[in-house]
Order: sequence, then structure tokens, then C-alpha cells
Amino acid sequence: MSKLEQAINAIKNGEKEQGKKLLIEILRADSNNERAWLWMSAAVEPIDQRQECLEKVLEINPNNQSAQNSLASLKRKREKKALESSTKAFYNSATTSTPKDSQKQDAQPSKKEKELLQLKELISYELSQGASRRVLIAQYVRKGFPKEAVENLVNETNSKLQPPDDNMSLSQLLFSPEGRIPRSTYWLYYLANIAIFLPLAFIFVFLFGAEENPEVMIVYYAIGMILSIPWIFVTIKRCHDRDRSGWFLLLQAIPFVNIWVAIELWFLKGTSGPNQYGSDPTRHNRQREVRKY
Repeated sequence: MSKLEQAINAIKNGEKEQGKKLLIEILRADSNNERAWLWMSAAVEPIDQRQECLEKVLEINPNNQSAQNSLASLKRKREKKALESSTKAFYNSATTSTPKDSQKQDAQPSKKEKELLQLKELISYELSQGASRRVLIAQYVRKGFPKEAVENLVNETNSKLQPPDDNMSLSQLLFSPEGRIPRSTYWLYYLANIAIFLPLAFIFVFLFGAEENPEVMIVYYAIGMILSIPWIFVTIKRCHDRDRSGWFLLLQAIPFVNIWVAIELWFLKGTSGPNQYGSDPTRHNRQREVRKY
């Protein structure tokens, strides 16, 4: 096992300090190791250091999708923290203001409207990431926001918010190895594949007599090979959802091991949040009730 693989395993097992030491040794020997910088961003804690690591990755390879997604996620976290601080300060000042302060606030309605808009944006972001209304209201009440005001804003925003569609096109799904897909998409693909392949098999075998006609049999196998190309790309994206390389598919050629491969791809949930292959494809599921704060 290479030193980089040891570092990655240490980080995955929660031993970030050990992983960071190994990555430092790797980067001292090769400061342009793209993958080492990417995993270093997962080993360090301060957001500024994580951002520096991700920017280094993009300096080496501007097309690194994982670094782009992680950098965008850090930006959203910064914006969320800034919005939360400003809106909380606004409500704290509003609840402790004197009549004289209230007159000053009335003279500046634009500022109040701006603060309310920021809170709406913050709540809209949380809802789009899967938070339930009940959990979201409890979260902000614990942080000191007025319950009634939060309930009104959450209910109003939730009634207007529609879950966004997944931005992966059909051509990207079938002919690109990039990105991740959840179990549901993987199952639907197989159902569609069966719906296409079974009628073709019936036509070629029973109507055209492919078993007795070599020319028809060649056409039949050629069509089967063409249909296998999208299967490879779809399955690679499902491997990515489990934070595994597309080479993980080769294990299907090993007896007994292929049983575990099938279990992973068909039944196990993908990694939560972004991983090295892209953002979480289930991030738009607004029905999740379990959130950790």
C-alpha cells in the first residue's frame, strides 16, 4: 500500500492527524501531487486552510470537479455563517431596543427589510439542503431567534420552495463517467434496460431465429455490446456514489467477491455529502427528518 493510500485510509478512519503527517511527507517530495492536496483539504480543520488546499488543487488542475464542488461548498458555509450572525444580531437588537431605538429603526425600514431578506435566504438554503420545517424551527429557536418569527418565515419559504431537478442530463448519465448517482437512479436504469433488451431478445431469437442464423446472431451480439456501454458509465457513477473508483467494477470478475460488489451497488447508500467524485446526488431530498446540529 502506497503512502498516499495509507493517508487516505487514516483520514477515512478519523485519524486526521496521522493522515496529515503522511500527506505532508508526500507533498514535501512532490508539491504538485493533485490528489494529496485534495485529501489534505479533508485532513485540516480551519476553513481558510481547507480553501488554500483546494485552490492549490485547482492551480494544478483547473478541471478537478471535486475541488470545484468542495470550494463552492466552503463558500456556501461562509455565507451561511455570515447570514446567521447578521440576522441573529438584528433580532437581538430588535428585542432589546428602547422606544427611541425603535424610532430610529422605523426611520430605516430598508435595513430591516434587508435583514429579513437575509434570514429568508438562510432558511431557504437550509430547506433546499433537506431540513424539515420542524427541525429547522427548533434549530433557530435554540439559537435565540423568536419562535413565532421563525415559524412564519419557515412556513412562507417552504410553501414557495420547490425541490430543484437533478442537473444531470440523459447524455451525461449514459455516456459520461463523471459524477454520482443514487440507488434509485441505478434501479430505474436497470428497469429501463430490461424493458429494452427483453423485446429485442424475443425478436432476434424467436422471430429471426438468431440461434440458427450466424448473421443475425452477430447483429444480436453487436446490439448487446452497444447497450453495455451505457451500463459501464452508469455503474461507474454508482461506484463513485460509494466513494469508490470505477475500477471497483473489476471485482465483479472474482467469484464470491462479486456478491459483495452487487450488494454495495444495489443496496448500500452513497456517502453523505460531497466526496472526491462530486456532490451528494440526494441533496435535493427535502423529506429527510434526521439532521445533526
